[in-house]
Amino acid sequence: EITLAENSRVLDGWINPPPPVYMQYFFFNVTNSEEFLAGREKAKVTQIGPYTY
Repeated sequence: EITLAENSRVLDGWINPPPPVYMQYFFFNVTNSEEFLAGREKAKVTQIGPYTY
């Protein structure tokens, strides 16, 4: 339980909430890993995401 008293930081944060913070994560999948590791091809990647939290 929180008491909302005048001139408190809690009251100000409740009246004017800060903007939400979201993080986006991007992952990449190497689709030809065996050929790339053997030195036969350049890496071919596909983007996975974004995952937003």
